Amino acid sequence: MNNLKVFIEKMNIMYNQNLRSRMKMRLIQKTPVLILTVLFFALPLSYASFSDITYNYNVEQQEFIAEPNLKSAGFWNLTGTPIFIDNSDSNNNWSKIASENDWCSGDGTLENPYLIENVTINAANSSTGCGIYIVNSQTEYFTIRNVTVYNAANGTTNAGIVLKNTYYGTLTMNNCSFNSGTGIYLEFCYYNDILGNNASNNSHDGICVMGNYNEISGNNACNNSHDGIVLEGEIIGDCGSSSAYPCSHLASYDNVVSENIVNYNDGYGIHVKDCPNNTISGNIASYNTWYGIFIEGDMILCFRNSYNNSIIRNTANNNHRGIMLMVSYYHNISGNIACNNTYDGIWLDVGDGHTVLSNIANYNKYGIHLHSSSYNTISENTACYNQENGIYLNSNNERNTISGNIICNNTNGIFIDGGDCLFCDPINNERNTISGNIICNNTNGIYLYRSNQNTISGNIIIGNIVCIMEDTCQGNIFYNNNGCTYGQTGNLVPGYDLYFLLGFLSIAIVIGVRSIKKHDV
Repeated sequence: MNNLKVFIEKMNIMYNQNLRSRMKMRLIQKTPVLILTVLFFALPLSYASFSDITYNYNVEQQEFIAEPNLKSAGFWNLTGTPIFIDNSDSNNNWSKIASENDWCSGDGTLENPYLIENVTINAANSSTGCGIYIVNSQTEYFTIRNVTVYNAANGTTNAGIVLKNTYYGTLTMNNCSFNSGTGIYLEFCYYNDILGNNASNNSHDGICVMGNYNEISGNNACNNSHDGIVLEGEIIGDCGSSSAYPCSHLASYDNVVSENIVNYNDGYGIHVKDCPNNTISGNIASYNTWYGIFIEGDMILCFRNSYNNSIIRNTANNNHRGIMLMVSYYHNISGNIACNNTYDGIWLDVGDGHTVLSNIANYNKYGIHLHSSSYNTISENTACYNQENGIYLNSNNERNTISGNIICNNTNGIFIDGGDCLFCDPINNERNTISGNIICNNTNGIYLYRSNQNTISGNIIIGNIVCIMEDTCQGNIFYNNNGCTYGQTGNLVPGYDLYFLLGFLSIAIVIGVRSIKKHDV
């Protein structure tokens, strides 16, 4: 019996040893599978954790340090060391700068442009007066992105970012605000893009550009002490040293200024000086001290004129004047909103050949105002609820066409005013054509003063206290104006009394019909 117990105990020991041995073998066989499984799930997690890590070698401590890639300006603080690039100088060209500084990368090709990114510069003590200064770069492509520059020196040409004689640059998502000079300044620059930057609260202009084929789009240029965005030509030489004017003018042309916000500037929202063939579109230029959009040439230096610019689909509200063109020619002013301005919604001063089409100019002192301007077309605009005049021709305006407009609820719907100037041509508003307009609910529908030989025809003139009025005029022609004749008031002309008459007739007809029915019964 005892021998049987000993045998059973030995068998149990052997079984347990065999079981542990088999389990160990199975674990060994499964270990590679377990390791691969863990690695399969762990690698993506480790990649996600370390993909935003850059390994930098610390020379002083002789060790590698892992640092996160920051995505905002300030990753490189270059205060005291502003960026200066002169691509004509081998000691300061793009190639040398990129090879020696971590904040500059790329090779200058279209596919891999030089890139300056995530830099902050306090330019208070800059030797150039600027935060970033790039000059004579005409062949390399480059991008400046997500850079913050402030405290650049005083003066228009000192700025947070300055480009001179430079092509193929892209400035995007930068903050160039709170500079004593300008936010962004370009001079003799071509084919550059200024996109989505903030250039506000500067002591001069927000953005100033001299050059051709540049795009200035989607920027915020507000609260600057001068203008929001400036586009101007450049004078070479001294234009006043002799009667021969030994100078030349380099205009800025074929630029696009679009979709910018230029509000609350102490000067103008957008200022275009002596520049042809530019497009100003889709901008918001409101609450500026002077004009929302100002296009000007030079009355003395006649070669410095602005012409063939397109001012389309902009909003210019709550300024001193909404849109003003002075000494300029052949512009297209279309689809703009210019309302609630202190004086003019749209003012053409000394300019010929403009097309003013489909604009809204309401709630100003004057809706659309022409002075010393001829051969212009004013068509399909709305000019209502202005304090004085819906459309106003003031002195020396000839051969303009005013047609298809809606002009209601002003003091004067259309006022053609020869003025009382002692030195003016006594016959100075003539041969204008006013036709096909809807002129309603004004004090005076059409008012002509010292204006001769104009043609007023085919207008719908209703609901005005005075339909048409003339004062000191000769040779004006009136016909087919909805039965309206000038100089008459009361119920002889279509006006408020017409509505009363129609209402009275309607009531009389209803009473008459009821009386007839009652009599028949």
